[in-house]
Amino acid sequence: MIDNNSLIRIIIFVVLFCFLNLLPWWLVSVFLLAVVMYYDQYYELLFFGVWLDALYAVPDRFSISGHSFLLASAAVLIIVFFIKKRLLWYSR
Repeated sequence: MIDNNSLIRIIIFVVLFCFLNLLPWWLVSVFLLAVVMYYDQYYELLFFGVWLDALYAVPDRFSISGHSFLLASAAVLIIVFFIKKRLLWYSR
């Protein structure tokens, strides 16, 4: 059986996926940042980075510009991981 926290996390994933397809990328990024700050180790952010690249990136075979959202989401995940360790009010 799925516990309550996992069920809420799945529901948030589905809602954010719907937002990703309906709202502009910058508004979805604000929601994703809030979810990453709330949940510990929200690796679903990498999926959203890949999906944003699939929706908005312009493919170029000589650069990494086609993966800019994935790289940005990985960087945000790493930065938030280190910031959470240093926050006094974050106690997870």
